[in-house]
Amino acid sequence: MGKNFGALSCEPCKAFFRRNALKNKFKCRLGNNCSIDTITRRFCSKCRFDKCLAIGMRREFIASDEKKELKKMPVIPIARPIDGHKSDFNETEMYIISELIQSTQFGSIMGTNSVFKINDNHGFNFILTERFDNYVRNETKAVKGLTAFNTICEDDRILLLKYSCIEVTFLRSILYLNDTADYLQLQGMYPILTPTTHLHAFTSTLFITQISVRIGGKDPILTINEHFDGSKRLKRDPENAYFESFTEYLTTSTRSYKLPDGLSSGVVIKTTSGAVKGQTIRAFDTNIDQFLGIPYAEPPVGKLRFASPESIKTPKPGEIDGTQTGKACLQKKNDFLKDYFGNLSMSEDCLTLNVWTAQGLGVGSALKPVMFWIHGGWFQYGSSFQHTPDYFWFNGTYLAANDVVFVAINYRLGLFGFTYGADETAPGNVGFLDQVLALKWVRENIHQFGGDKDQITIFGHSAGSWSVSAHILSPLSKGLFKRAIMQSGADIMNKNRGLITRPEALSLAKSVAKNLNCSSDEDKWLECLKAVDAERLKSETPTTVYPLQDNTDFLPELPITAFNAHHFNPDVIAGVANRDGSSLAKYAVPQLLDGNVTKAMFTTLVQLAAIELHDVNATKMTEFYLRNVDTGNSDELKTAFYELYTDVSMRCPTYLFARQYAQHSPDSRVYFFDISYQSLNAYRWGCVGPQMGVCHGAEEEFMFGVPLMYPKTFTPLDAQFARTVTKMWIDFAKTGFVAFGNPDKKWPTIISTGSPVSMFKDLSPYVPQRVLRDAYYDNCDKFWGNYFQ
Repeated sequence: MGKNFGALSCEPCKAFFRRNALKNKFKCRLGNNCSIDTITRRFCSKCRFDKCLAIGMRREFIASDEKKELKKMPVIPIARPIDGHKSDFNETEMYIISELIQSTQFGSIMGTNSVFKINDNHGFNFILTERFDNYVRNETKAVKGLTAFNTICEDDRILLLKYSCIEVTFLRSILYLNDTADYLQLQGMYPILTPTTHLHAFTSTLFITQISVRIGGKDPILTINEHFDGSKRLKRDPENAYFESFTEYLTTSTRSYKLPDGLSSGVVIKTTSGAVKGQTIRAFDTNIDQFLGIPYAEPPVGKLRFASPESIKTPKPGEIDGTQTGKACLQKKNDFLKDYFGNLSMSEDCLTLNVWTAQGLGVGSALKPVMFWIHGGWFQYGSSFQHTPDYFWFNGTYLAANDVVFVAINYRLGLFGFTYGADETAPGNVGFLDQVLALKWVRENIHQFGGDKDQITIFGHSAGSWSVSAHILSPLSKGLFKRAIMQSGADIMNKNRGLITRPEALSLAKSVAKNLNCSSDEDKWLECLKAVDAERLKSETPTTVYPLQDNTDFLPELPITAFNAHHFNPDVIAGVANRDGSSLAKYAVPQLLDGNVTKAMFTTLVQLAAIELHDVNATKMTEFYLRNVDTGNSDELKTAFYELYTDVSMRCPTYLFARQYAQHSPDSRVYFFDISYQSLNAYRWGCVGPQMGVCHGAEEEFMFGVPLMYPKTFTPLDAQFARTVTKMWIDFAKTGFVAFGNPDKKWPTIISTGSPVSMFKDLSPYVPQRVLRDAYYDNCDKFWGNYFQ
């Protein structure tokens, strides 16, 4: 990865652009609308080339044939001996050097009111490359003013800049580097927090306190004092006069370095798990304490695999390192969403949580509301500290800076979290039981972080939203939280049966055991499955993993029964993206990627969906979603299937759950939203083209304030929308009410007393106060209503 032809790109794209930029004879068979990533780029050269241009690669930066031929000519070195050189400077020379140093003090040192946190090599390389590009340009301007530099041949000048500039600019730029705090600040930049391993790749564990240069005779030496190894001597060719010019310049620009106020790594808080050592970061003009990877349960390994989680019996001795993220729970690799789920470090011992809280809690200070995040990922993927190559998703910095305590948790996934063995040691749904135990841990400990245990709002997206709705219904979660936010997903499907029955779940578990060569004996297969290597078990995880929706301690009855039999209290926000199922459909049905959907294919896809849904008439589904559709138009057929998938998987379950909940909980405030805006980064999760609309997960980056933490990756409108969405979510967590636009204008609840009309918010920066009325009536209420409720 590097700066190539004016833009940051990988080596294969650099070579592709160099070969083809001056020709550009490509054509796209799919209307110049292909999604280009590291896998699909080889299928459409036209769209790959267009993407190169879109990110800023420029044809004029490619060397002409004439310049290429000149480079092939032999270089005749020109050297002159240096006799009797003196290293002392006279008064005039010192004045010139001082003047030069003053002229090269480019850029002021920015304050530490914001912090970048980077946890992967790609992100670290990206931000340093961007900064070094500016450094090299400025250093080049500076050295052109050196007499000795201008007296050497052009090739030598190029070699000098090529092999010395990065080293020199890096040494001049570091303000502070600390292995313990994992903290690095560069000239003209906000602080960067990143694991020490990434810093080592650039600095070889240098703790730079002094730079000195000794020049004399034929032995010029650059000495760097190292934190661990004492001094290290880097020798250079004494015959090169231009090296003396550079080292003279470097010597006179030495500066002192110190840690800025407000950043430390020694915050310790006592919990029932043990003493946790976190770190303080400075962001959004606030000191925020960050605690990562706190264990909340005993490791779910050995006999505890598939079993209900157990609280930590004895606090851990010493200090728990809360400065490093915990391991993600074991999960299969997801190639389709690799940019969304990232390269996770995984372990079966994964039941940890993260906490962010602003400093300032003193005697008499009020405890703050708590926002408890449950990540999504089809109950198979994800973690509490998910990231893309460029930024973190579930970073609680911005929320904490706005006076709430933010908690994000891991829970067991796939077969580890949802295997049912018809046995108390494998009761099923233990992923949900992990979440319950994490909630209990928060209620016991969150006051130590300044949080109010009686003001907990649980919220989640996709499988996390499904989990939130399940906690609303579960007797095991009763009283553990006060409010809930559901973002695309609900524990509601076929009103007559769960997604998977107990016999089906048991059959699935036994099938996995058989594939792993376990005995089929009733008293042996489960014990064998508990003992099998975790990686082998992970590899057997099926494409879909469903929770049991009834006849368990966590969910004893189906939602429709629970609504009719019980009274619920939490206030709720629920909502979806306006074409929530489009990217999910592309994942589930790869045929949609080729751009040639026919009516016959559409009919086949509907028939497959009907089998999965149970008790659905495929013919009626086809007729309903092809009404007013040109069945000879592939794009219209795609759009129709995206609508069907959105309705079935996200829109109607979430909407009908919220509506039923409101009808059966008249004392609770229930709000609903439909998000109709997404950033240009939506391509990361496969959301490309007008047919796909606003895709699954569009709101996540806004409600975590990601555009405000990484402004270079987003537009000003994204940042404005992020402020709006986070304020809504935070206001709800604090008060149970939501205002939008005008502070006096309240967001209407989904249903009002005496009115059958459903009302919900169009969540968009373009129409900040628009309310939708009965927008889902035809699809969800009329067509799917009898299926779901």
